[in-house]
Amino acid sequence: MKAKRDNQGTYSGRDFAFTCFGFVLFMFDVVLDIKVSVGFYQEGDYASLIVFVLIIGFSSMAIQVFSWIFFQVDRQKDDYVPVTWAEKLSVRQRAALHVIQLGMVVRYIAAIKLGYMVTFCSTTTDKASLVRFVNFVSHDLKLLSVFETSSETIPQMILMLYIFLQSNKVDYVQCVNFGGGFLTVTNSVVNYHMSLRATLTEKKQLKVRHFCPWLVYFGWNLLLLASRIVAVTLLTSVSFCYIGFNFLCVWAAFLLWAWKKNTKLIGRPKSEWLYRAMAALILYFNWFNVAEGRTLGRCIIYHSFIFVDNLTLLVVWYIFRDTHDTDGYAMHALIGVPAMYLSGVLCRGVYYWRFHPKVWMEKPNNSQEDNEKLQNLGPPSDEISLGDESVPSLLTVGDSNTVSSPAQ
Repeated sequence: MKAKRDNQGTYSGRDFAFTCFGFVLFMFDVVLDIKVSVGFYQEGDYASLIVFVLIIGFSSMAIQVFSWIFFQVDRQKDDYVPVTWAEKLSVRQRAALHVIQLGMVVRYIAAIKLGYMVTFCSTTTDKASLVRFVNFVSHDLKLLSVFETSSETIPQMILMLYIFLQSNKVDYVQCVNFGGGFLTVTNSVVNYHMSLRATLTEKKQLKVRHFCPWLVYFGWNLLLLASRIVAVTLLTSVSFCYIGFNFLCVWAAFLLWAWKKNTKLIGRPKSEWLYRAMAALILYFNWFNVAEGRTLGRCIIYHSFIFVDNLTLLVVWYIFRDTHDTDGYAMHALIGVPAMYLSGVLCRGVYYWRFHPKVWMEKPNNSQEDNEKLQNLGPPSDEISLGDESVPSLLTVGDSNTVSSPAQ
């Protein structure tokens, strides 16, 4: 679901802080990628270096393509008004920036500059007109961040864990890259969720100021993602052919699902198929809502499917594993991965039961309705009306502190 410029929504200092934090994580990830690549080269691990660079190259090109498509689609809209300096660039200038892989940097700078104007420099009148534009720019940026983390960060984490399982050696930079990857992926998912709700005026926002809803949302994404990464990595350590076959089959199934849901994010047939392919890649690792409508049924189908697929990956790994090298953690993996995934599903259920914005929105409405009903009842009476007659209330018969039970 893509935001529209006519949806004003809301924007606060918290949203500006999250955008700045996202840019810091983005630059930190770039620095870590360079350090990890240099480390592979110095150690003579050229196979890992080639795979690592290929992952970065594929992801970067895919993100630049989507960023360019989003810019071009926006320019063709009737109500399009260039607001940020990035949108005011000529087609050649913008194309050159995307060719040298700076599309995301340009978007981050534009979003931060516009967010700063809305948060600190705009008057009340100006802010009302700028909020919808900053939400639009930020939403595109955070959607691209989800694309990037799913196509680059998660595969890199799988590679890091695979290297550890094969060598049984811990490298400091690789550990930082792995931990930062978890933070980056979960942060991008939470930011996208908050951005989507901010751009839709009919949606209630996630209450980050209480921290508990945000932590629960962050937690269940972390648990589900961690269990999936471990399951995929374990099978990768056994055979590249097995995991390749699994990926192609599951990815194709999710691609078919996205097509059946008739996604309309971009609007162009060829570009829409690129989006569906990326959505299928995201769904291979983590939940991603590809179409509007109620998600309960889709979530049940998706999590049931992924849970069974995780179990399949674990069983195949357990059968073909090297018993000498894996006996120390085999049972922990067989028990821990499914337990972690079920814990994530349970946390997600708790989130939708107690902390979903709809719950926060319904409670005040219910309280308001109850107050109106109490006001309409008027003062209590000692008589109960039955048609044209009146009979005394039970509380006025005998002792006013006792009421006879029907069983008596």
